[in-house]
Amino acid sequence: MRHLPKIIILTLIFPLLAGCWDRREIEDRLYVSAIAIDSTEDDDIAEISVQIPIPNQVVGGGGGGQAEGGKGPSGPFELLSGVGKTYSEAMHQIVVSSNDPLFFGNMQVIMISEEQAKKGIERFMDAIKRTSEVRRQLYPIVVKGKAKDALNVKVPSEEIPVNYIRGMLRSGTRNGIFADITLGQLLIDMGLPGCQFPIMNYMEPTEGGYKWDGIAVFKGEKMVGAIQGREDVAGVLQVRTNQKGHVVIVPRKDGMIAFHPYSSKRKIKVNPDGSVVINIGVTGLIQEKTSTDDLSKTEVLQDVSDQVSTIYQKQMKDLVNHSQKELKADVFNLGEYVRAYQPKFYKSINWQEDYPNIPITTKYHVTIHRYGISSD
Repeated sequence: MRHLPKIIILTLIFPLLAGCWDRREIEDRLYVSAIAIDSTEDDDIAEISVQIPIPNQVVGGGGGGQAEGGKGPSGPFELLSGVGKTYSEAMHQIVVSSNDPLFFGNMQVIMISEEQAKKGIERFMDAIKRTSEVRRQLYPIVVKGKAKDALNVKVPSEEIPVNYIRGMLRSGTRNGIFADITLGQLLIDMGLPGCQFPIMNYMEPTEGGYKWDGIAVFKGEKMVGAIQGREDVAGVLQVRTNQKGHVVIVPRKDGMIAFHPYSSKRKIKVNPDGSVVINIGVTGLIQEKTSTDDLSKTEVLQDVSDQVSTIYQKQMKDLVNHSQKELKADVFNLGEYVRAYQPKFYKSINWQEDYPNIPITTKYHVTIHRYGISSD
């Protein structure tokens, strides 16, 4: 009898030692690689679609590897869709129609149609962030047209379209061309009091691929427009995330000079009256020259630097005007600086509504570190 307590304790512990009690075989899951969110004719109802690769239809998957793409058993992936007033309701329809439970741990991209983005994305982001399997490093993007159709684009170089998009986004962000906006960053931007204007990469499906078309700009949860053109996007990212900027072609008397930036540093000053001064220092090199300018002369090099500064300055002035007069959206995320450095002023206004009236001044200082050599 003296060993009875020990026996009871061991009896209670043994079930807890079975580490595989909740295991689920790989074959018993459907791995979601991407989600598409579309609007419907009813503003309260949305359509959710999931892209699921079919392993035995992918090259190397043991099924012959037909690289046709598309729906059903003849292609390397299938699309399952559901509709509902909520994300959960639409997703429930998909789960019911599928043979196995969905797994979101391998998901790479969330596509939101432009139409739905203009109606609002808050309810979808709230549901997605509560799904523990969803990784914060995946990419949310806005696409022109129907997001579901964008998932079905046939890409010659990739069997699964989302792999092409993921590679495109990774390369673009690494080179400082695209906005480095992951799901985690988007959720942070949507949650910060001073950052009331999130951004996402904006893409358009094309014949045989996808085209990056700038960044989609949001006011709160709703898309209000887009900034297109590589130079304008580079200007936004230069202020918002300290990106290096874009190449500038400087016209000279008998040719041109191409300035290539490789680093940028911005300082943002907020005055008590709420006015903002943005000082941007850009460092770069001469990438190409067709003029006869002697860049070894200090005065010539300074003149080129001043020209580059002037070009940057004009582009940024136009960009600020566009953000205040047309978009009426703080694409530069200046609200966070105003809230941090001038909290009394920030509390006295409604930043979302009053941003168009905030005086914003930008100043550039360009330094050319290397101008190359010549055989002359």
